[in-house]
Amino acid sequence: PFTISIKDCAVSTTDAMNISTRFLGQGVVAGNLANTAVTNPAANVSLQLTTTAAGTTPIILNGVTAVEGLVLPVNESATEHTFGVQYIADGAATAGKVTGVAEYTLSYL
Repeated sequence: PFTISIKDCAVSTTDAMNISTRFLGQGVVAGNLANTAVTNPAANVSLQLTTTAAGTTPIILNGVTAVEGLVLPVNESATEHTFGVQYIADGAATAGKVTGVAEYTLSYL
């Protein structure tokens, strides 16, 4: 799992703020991050991002992909959300290194 945190935000006394996380994967294959390991890469393995650490709901990457999850509660100036990532076999997987790259931005206006 990995956690995205924000802090020092303006505090709202009336409404919670929904913050969209926008992911952009490099080398996306079938909605998952391709294995970009250079040295001794595993074959037929990709990485799937998920909406929570539990890994029950996949994030299907397709260009810039918006995902909900971060919510800044009323009277708070910080929050965080934990996403997940899991290995996906795209065929007969072999042992080796697995690396994936995804950029993210936050949209809160």
